[in-house]
Order: sequence, then C-alpha cells, then structure tokens
Amino acid sequence: MAANPAVAALSSLLIDARFALNELTITVPKEQIVAAVKAVQAAGYNFMEDVTCVDWYPSEPRFHVTYHILSHSLKERVRL
Repeated sequence: MAANPAVAALSSLLIDARFALNELTITVPKEQIVAAVKAVQAAGYNFMEDVTCVDWYPSEPRFHVTYHILSHSLKERVRL
C-alpha cells in the first residue's frame, strides 16, 4: 500500500491506512487535516468531492469528519 501516492504523501502524518469498501481510508490526527489535504493535493488528488460529519453522541470525541478527495489523473479516491 505504500506505493499509493496518497499513503506516500502522508507517511509522516498517518495514524492508519486501509482499504474499506474498495476505497482507501487514511486516518490522520485532526490537528493535521490541513497539512494532510495539502499533501494529497500535491500527490495529484485534485478534486474535493465532499465533506461529511457524523455525531457519535454521547461518545468522545463526539464528531467524526470525513473528506472524500478524487484524483482525475489517477482515477482514484481517498477518504481522509
């Protein structure tokens, strides 16, 4: 999986990387999301498809934000 451009770009930031539902899911610390988005953009992921949030009340952390970013040239999607 390290050969994936998004994983390679985020190697210093990622907590976890796995394929789920035929899609690469990369977990990064919430404090690093801006750096992570910039890194995948530099790796060729050029289209912010959507941003979604789940409220896990009463759990902490309560909110889980997910970003779906697409690379037109690679024909791949990554979920952060």
